[in-house]
Parts: sequence; structure tokens; C-alpha cells
Amino acid sequence: MKTQRSWPDVLIHATAFQLCLPVPVSNMFHIHFSLPKEEMEMVLIEVQQQTGIGITGYLIEVDEKTCYFEASMGDLYKNVPKEAITNAFSRLDEVMKQRFYTPKGS
Repeated sequence: MKTQRSWPDVLIHATAFQLCLPVPVSNMFHIHFSLPKEEMEMVLIEVQQQTGIGITGYLIEVDEKTCYFEASMGDLYKNVPKEAITNAFSRLDEVMKQRFYTPKGS
């Protein structure tokens, strides 16, 4: 079943990741989605298969309509081409818009 929501409601946090501090205080942060865990699992599997970038190994269910994962940038992060990471998160954005975005007035 496809859940239709307006795009601002889909992601609780920004779709593009930008650090506000010149030096991050942690290499781990939470990415929250206002979608059921099962729906987000399918999206993440698709994106990871298409891009070859593992975004996460699991999602944590908050409730029946919300989930999140912990993104951790380990020591090998510096070896991954920035273009590949940008491509993975851009693809995530595209897939989520295709599946869940409902333009206002539709």
C-alpha cells in the first residue's frame, strides 16, 4: 500500500545533509522519516542496490508511522568518493519524491 503525503511531511529533517558547525562534534547522527518502517526499508534497499552505497543496515521503528536510523561516519568514510555519497542521497531524495510526494491540489 502506498502512503501519500506531502513532501515536507515525509522527511522530518532536511533531505540534503549540511553541517552547521565547521567541525562536527560527532560522527553519528539520526535520520528520521515520517513513514512506516516497512515502506522505508523498501526505499533504502532500492537506493542501496542502485548506487552501491550502504546507507544503513537497519531502521528503528518509533511507532507505526515513524522510523529512523543512526548514520555513522566511520574511519573508511574518507575513502568513499564524495560524488558517490552525494549520488546515493540524491537518489534517495528522488525515489522518495517519486513514491510519496503529492503536489498540493492533487
